[in-house]
Amino acid sequence: MPGSYRCICPEGQRLAPDGRSCLDIPCIPACQFGICQAGQCQCSIGYTGVDCSIPLRCEQSCANGGTCTRGVCQCAEGYVGEFCETKICRPDCLNLGMCVEGRCVCPDTHTGDYCQYRACRRECLNGGTCNIFGVCVCEDGFDGEFCETRLCRPPCVHGACIGGVCRCNRGYRGDDCNEKECPIACQNQGTCVNGTCECPPGFTGLFCERRDCEQPCLNGGVCNFGRCNCPPQYQGAYCQIEVCIRSCQNGGVCVNGICQCLYGFIGAYCEINFGGCEDVQCLNGGHCLEGQCQCTPGFTGPTCNQTTQKF
Repeated sequence: MPGSYRCICPEGQRLAPDGRSCLDIPCIPACQFGICQAGQCQCSIGYTGVDCSIPLRCEQSCANGGTCTRGVCQCAEGYVGEFCETKICRPDCLNLGMCVEGRCVCPDTHTGDYCQYRACRRECLNGGTCNIFGVCVCEDGFDGEFCETRLCRPPCVHGACIGGVCRCNRGYRGDDCNEKECPIACQNQGTCVNGTCECPPGFTGLFCERRDCEQPCLNGGVCNFGRCNCPPQYQGAYCQIEVCIRSCQNGGVCVNGICQCLYGFIGAYCEINFGGCEDVQCLNGGHCLEGQCQCTPGFTGPTCNQTTQKF
C-alpha cells in the first residue's frame, strides 16, 4: 500500500520524481573536457576546473625547446623527461654503453661515439692508433701488440735488434750487422773493410803488420818488414845486384855475378893461372889478347862462353 516502502538509489544517483526510479545526478555546469560522475566532472588529462574547461599548466617550464600542452611537456627530438630535461643518445649506445647527458659512456672493452668499436686492451704507444678491431696500428719504426718495441732501420742482417739498436753476432759489425769483422785488428792504421784489412801506403800483410819496401824486390827477393830478403845469388837494397856464387880468386873482382880476372888468370873464379894466349881458347868468335879473351857483343866470361842476354 502507498507509503509502505521507499526507494534508495545507489551512490551517484538520485530518486526520480516518480519515487520509483533513480536518475544520474547531473553536473552543473556541464563538463567541457571530461565525464560526469555522481554530479562531479572527472576531467581529461590536461584540464581542470568545475566543468573541466581550464587547461592545466605545466608545473615548471619545459626545457630544451619543449612545449607545454594541457599541462604536459611535449619534448623536442633528442630529449625526454617530465620537463624535457634529459638528453638522449642517438643512435642508442651499443655494447653495454650508458647514455649520460646525451653522450655514450663506454665500458673498457669498447670505444667510439656509440661504443661501436672494440677497444685495445692497453693504450697504443709511440704514436700508434687503435683500429676498429681493437688492434694497435703502429707508426713506422715500431712494432709489438701495443707498439712498444722500437725497430731497427735498416733491419739487422747478422744480429738482434734490441731497443732499436742492432747487437751484432760475433764476426760482424756495422749499423745493420752486415759487415764482416777482421779476425785480428788491423795494425798500423789499417782499415777493416768487410773482413779484409786495407793497409795505408808503406804497409802490407794480412793485417798490415809488415812495413812495405819502398821499391819492389827484384830477382825473386821478398819484402820483409821494409827490407828485401834476397836469394843467394843476388844482393843490394832491392836484390838488383847479381853476385858470384863463389868468391873470385887471385885478385879477381865480381861484376854482375861474373868474376873479372887479373891478367894471367882465367876460369869462372879466376882459379886458372896461364902464361899467354897459347893456352887460351876463346869461344863464340872471341879472340885472345894478352892472355884474355876479347868477346864479341852478346857474350862474356873467361872464354866468351856465357851470353849477356837475360831471359
